[in-house]
Amino acid sequence: MIGTDRRLRLLGGHPHGFQAGTLSLEADVAFPPPDPPHAGGGLLGAAANVAEVYAALARDIMEDTWTVPGFGHAAHLTRLIAAMTRAAQEGRRQKGRTAQAT
Repeated sequence: MIGTDRRLRLLGGHPHGFQAGTLSLEADVAFPPPDPPHAGGGLLGAAANVAEVYAALARDIMEDTWTVPGFGHAAHLTRLIAAMTRAAQEGRRQKGRTAQAT
């Protein structure tokens, strides 16, 4: 994604898309590193992602926290990706459209 002042890249490359592979984030500004994975065991692809969510959910239950994303988060990200796709197709910024249903 290229903004007016900065660039942000989400890299993956897995044949089954971002939900099955390991992702990395690049930006032209410094940002704190992500938290290390909660799940281990050498799992790969989608199994590793599911194990990671379950491990985070278990931690939330034990620590009485709310860190695991829910449906609202997924819906927001879906609208955001749709807005980014429209911006790429139309060649123009999509201000404020991520909050609207698509």
